[in-house]
Amino acid sequence: MSNLLSQASLVMIPSGYKEDVVYSPIPTNGNGDLSFTRASNGTRINSAGLVEVCPWNFVEQSETIGTSPWSNINSGITSNATTAPNGTTTAEKLMVTTANTPHQVQQGFNNDNANHTVFIYAKKSELNFIQLALGNSTEQYANFNLNTGVVGTKGSYCASSSMESVGDGWYKCIAYFNQGTIPSLMIYVTNSASSDWGGVVSYSGANNTDGIFVWGYQLNIGSTAKPYFPTTDRLNVPRLTYQNGGGGCPSLLLEKQSTNLVTYSEQFDNADWTKQSGVSVTANQTISPDGTQNADLVVGGGSSGIFQSGKTVSTTVANTKSVYLKGVSGGEVVRLQDPNQTLGYTVCTLTTSWQRFTLSEVQSGGVAGLWVTLIPSGGIYIWGAQLEASSYPTSYIPTTSASATRVGDACYKTGISSLIGQTSGVLFADFKVDNANPGARIISVSDGTFANRIVLLQDGSAIRVFVATASVGQVDISFGTWLGRHKIAVAYANNDLVVFLDGVLAATDTSISVPACSDAQVGTREDNTDATPLQGTINQAILFKTRLTNAELASLTTL
Repeated sequence: MSNLLSQASLVMIPSGYKEDVVYSPIPTNGNGDLSFTRASNGTRINSAGLVEVCPWNFVEQSETIGTSPWSNINSGITSNATTAPNGTTTAEKLMVTTANTPHQVQQGFNNDNANHTVFIYAKKSELNFIQLALGNSTEQYANFNLNTGVVGTKGSYCASSSMESVGDGWYKCIAYFNQGTIPSLMIYVTNSASSDWGGVVSYSGANNTDGIFVWGYQLNIGSTAKPYFPTTDRLNVPRLTYQNGGGGCPSLLLEKQSTNLVTYSEQFDNADWTKQSGVSVTANQTISPDGTQNADLVVGGGSSGIFQSGKTVSTTVANTKSVYLKGVSGGEVVRLQDPNQTLGYTVCTLTTSWQRFTLSEVQSGGVAGLWVTLIPSGGIYIWGAQLEASSYPTSYIPTTSASATRVGDACYKTGISSLIGQTSGVLFADFKVDNANPGARIISVSDGTFANRIVLLQDGSAIRVFVATASVGQVDISFGTWLGRHKIAVAYANNDLVVFLDGVLAATDTSISVPACSDAQVGTREDNTDATPLQGTINQAILFKTRLTNAELASLTTL
């Protein structure tokens, strides 16, 4: 493979990414970096095997506190005021403007998780002290001395605070808050390491000049600070997911749009969840699949359950219920079922490890729900419930008081005619698909429309190759099966097309006229939209500008 990669014109191996971009190591000048869109958050499995919201930094505009949704109160902000910890001149100066009043910037949130770690990079200027606080309780704060590098006092809802020197006078100021929701996050300029919540101070010389330097603000779920992830609007962040419990190399997750109709998907003590007689819920009793202690214990009497019903789903569309369950002792048996018990259910045999159980069916009557029944008297642990209008489960979508939608993923690169073989070439993909999604794309090149294209897609139970030149179909062949992991390569030249699947010649055609293509799509439709995403993961996607030999194609695609 390494020798063949030296011949490639574009290589996507999921490793580096940021908002809107999946990096491509070939070409090395960045011309092959792929655009990525998904106008929402999403979840992935991280390298530790935990379910994680992506991006994990819940702060918007993490390096521009003078930009909405940040708001400043009795304070001024100077952008690009000094060198930040990453070596760029992007750090801001937060300055006091009014005497005898709090001086702050803040950003509103809606996060019900009770475990949050907050940090900011800060450096003294004319003033020496900073306070991090949450806008929910006078006990949610922590103070930091930027002159000495020593932490100050903290409220009782702040479990721990610390400071790390990162050089050039900069400190990473960290606070872990273990109680309460987050209506807002606040940064205060204060005049003491022991200030109360709110950082009320008196500056007789408040002149819109004196202040401190700040940069890189982050809030993440959990009791430890995750690696800093810079954000603007927090949208269009690629999901590099690690399957089978984490570890190994990541793959790029691409999914269709879906909505979780269940409310309070992690808070089963909420009134939106109906408890039948004999069922009780105790919140936050064990570590959940997201790594925090927010999974609930549900105790029953062996014949009753907990449920949400009355969710509207078309009678012609399948719905899928899913929930993470774990036994208290292991061996417990419960049922995941439909509101009408005669329609469908699946028996869930629990172990002492978390498992995601699913049930898919077409809903009679146009309403659907999610029930977990036959809960034993010894109880079970529960987390992450989902009900979606889909014939299979998609990645988990957290909810609180309303349903939530994850938008479909799209990954593509436009205007790269020079990286696509115009008279001959190869499209290669190493991918994995577990769920049927007719028409789902694997890899393609096109002119950004359907007129000129070479596309690999899922068609029923088979893989399909379709080629069109000037809107005239040239090739349309199906072969193999899409299920599971495959390596596939389409090599083309005029009157010469071959397809290798998992090391074996799978299809040929001698009538092709090569189309002129300028765009490349990875798990995305040829018009660069999220209409028919892969519904799976991409391990590698590679383009070659010349046709490889059949021996090379066999070697390239061997699993």
